[in-house]
Amino acid sequence: MGRHRVWLRMGVSIMLSFLLAHQVDAAGALLVNGMGQPLRWDTTKPVPFNPDQGPLGLLENAEAVALITRSLGVWGDVATSVITFEDTGALPFDVTASNFRDVILACNNGLSPIVFDTDGSIIDLLLGIGSANRVLGFAGPKCGAFEPPVITESLAILNGRFIDGDPMPEVSVEDFTAVIIHELGHYFNLDHTQINLREALDNDPTNDAGIPTMFPILVNGMEQSMLHLDDQASVSILYSSPDFFSSTGAIQGQILQSDGITPFQGANVIARNTAASLLDAVSNISGALFFPENPGGVPPAELEGLYEIFGLTPGATYTVEIEAIDSRFVRGSSVGPVDPPASLPGLAEFWNGENESSDPEVDDPQESVAIPVHSGEIVTEVDIILNRSTFPLPPPFPSPFPFDR
Repeated sequence: MGRHRVWLRMGVSIMLSFLLAHQVDAAGALLVNGMGQPLRWDTTKPVPFNPDQGPLGLLENAEAVALITRSLGVWGDVATSVITFEDTGALPFDVTASNFRDVILACNNGLSPIVFDTDGSIIDLLLGIGSANRVLGFAGPKCGAFEPPVITESLAILNGRFIDGDPMPEVSVEDFTAVIIHELGHYFNLDHTQINLREALDNDPTNDAGIPTMFPILVNGMEQSMLHLDDQASVSILYSSPDFFSSTGAIQGQILQSDGITPFQGANVIARNTAASLLDAVSNISGALFFPENPGGVPPAELEGLYEIFGLTPGATYTVEIEAIDSRFVRGSSVGPVDPPASLPGLAEFWNGENESSDPEVDDPQESVAIPVHSGEIVTEVDIILNRSTFPLPPPFPSPFPFDR
């Protein structure tokens, strides 16, 4: 029992060196207690935020605060979520490198700071000299408790150096807005999601609508400023409207090692609508709620390999597949509970109905059986057993930039 400082996992947005690509630090939850319960803000009242008093790059303070309010509104507009936000007053002073500890490192002072680090000096002090040239910002819960699992204060720091007019470094305000929306997802405890990885890294803007806001790489600011179904499901699971679960479908199961018994934690599980596989797709990580070392109790053993995918379109049919989390998504850019990511034997493997097996002679990992879903129903026991064969790995994704850690 009792309160804990929860400065544990924060999403980090990083600017990479080529082609204005940014690595950013369905999502599940960043913070989960030992019983497998995500930490949440109290939804009986709005989530508070306290904006800085200074400018954000070239943006005057009023412009920056308006941008934060609009960005939070993107999350607040999700119909199947009850999360709302309220500006509860500016921070008591303009936060700078000389005074940031009084705000950022304080806990239970009633403040949830949105810090405008105009010149990047705060980020340099926190993350090391030179970080301000690649880190656009970071965010996450700051204070709260694991038992009961609540968030009482959060934090976001945004690096105005990237929108100050100096081209080294510089991004558009449109791209920076997508970063803000992403970071504010972390602010209320959303983790990253990996969905449509190939489309994200294929340098083809025509399919970028399939990239979620909470994807670990900012690829297309315009597209990622609009929430993907995966993002909408993520915020709705954590902050559900009364009719979210009754008005959508769900699929649940276990990811098991090739013995068919041992749970496998850390696989990315994706349900795709057979009629709209790019845009109507929702993911979950197996074992996303399994944190036995966290305070707050002991998790049920079945959580280790469990996946649950909610928010599916009633009346549609879905395939279910698993893939490995990209090995470059680590630390501030990690996805799910396993860091570095767990390894799988090869390409995506689909649930194959009655033929599901570890035996490649029986279960071709590329064959799938579609699953119909209905409102208010959970299709259970959609278990995938890892194929024991080692099948060819895909070639490296065509990426114009290195993953800078």
